[in-house]
Amino acid sequence: MKKGLFRYGLVLVIVILFIGVNTITISTSKVDNNLFFGLEVTQSAIWDNNMEYIDMVAVQWDESINFDFFLADDFLFENDQEINDVHWIGGYWSLNYSNACYDWYISFMKDDGSGCSPDSHPQTPSFAGPFCYSWEEICKELIEDTGNHIYYTMSVDLPEAVIFTGSDKFWISIWAEGVYPPHSGWGYHYDYMLNPAVLGSEYYNFSFWTPGDEVLGFNFDMCFQLTGWPNLPPSAPIIDGPSSGKQGRLVCFTVHSSDPDEDNVMYFIDWGDRTSDVTDFYPQCEPVEVCHKYIGGNYTIRAKAIDFFGAESDWSEFEVSIPRTRASSYLWFLERFPLLERLLNFLL
Repeated sequence: MKKGLFRYGLVLVIVILFIGVNTITISTSKVDNNLFFGLEVTQSAIWDNNMEYIDMVAVQWDESINFDFFLADDFLFENDQEINDVHWIGGYWSLNYSNACYDWYISFMKDDGSGCSPDSHPQTPSFAGPFCYSWEEICKELIEDTGNHIYYTMSVDLPEAVIFTGSDKFWISIWAEGVYPPHSGWGYHYDYMLNPAVLGSEYYNFSFWTPGDEVLGFNFDMCFQLTGWPNLPPSAPIIDGPSSGKQGRLVCFTVHSSDPDEDNVMYFIDWGDRTSDVTDFYPQCEPVEVCHKYIGGNYTIRAKAIDFFGAESDWSEFEVSIPRTRASSYLWFLERFPLLERLLNFLL
């Protein structure tokens, strides 16, 4: 009976060998940078909503008569992303548009959970803003003067960088504040990327937020870009430690990497025995200790660094040799599966 149980225990060991040990994995992806639309800057368009315009839709607040017309459009990033600047197509139409020198405002709002609407009003945004810019502060480049409409490219620096969390949808709203008329407007096009733009106006009695086709009879997206400094990846980590160790005992190494943006970094360690570990985030260049137990054999440790915004380094490698002992065939399992050790002690 005892031999039968022992054979059963050996079968269990073989099954565990076949299945292997669970591996800790992480998934990261990089934001694709698009080309900026023409201004001479060294930053990249992190979100490019297309700066080609068809026409303008009113975006304006006139406190004197409570005239309001607000627009919002959505965007999201795969990873956490820092934004420094906003660019859009804007302008005026109606009477005396050439004399319109309104202040312009920008707000960022969170999604209300539906994916189709912001969760707040632009003048009291849930995420960031409103940021105010005088006409003199806006980088204005006259694009077109048709006699009825006048279009500008408008570009502003945010007063401080805004960091948007990855995979969460956000909404941007841009509007001018000035006496109506003339009208101020934000350029739009038909090629919307996520959800079409939405509108809100108490003056015209349509609710915040209403789809464009219910107000104007068609869906559209707004012309804007969000730019920031490109997120550069950290350097391949340096792995430092012993080239040999004892089986069943912790072998410790240090890893460290530098990041050009001075972002915090985490480390993904592939121990070379079908197991891996992921560290917490640490300041770049700070040595981080990582330890592991091996059974006998030769192993190639691989490590890479991932910065706070998801940029990944190249892999680094380090060779380690663990001399075998007579008990090497059991130690690896017994240390990882204490219940199995108890079973074998009972059987033997």
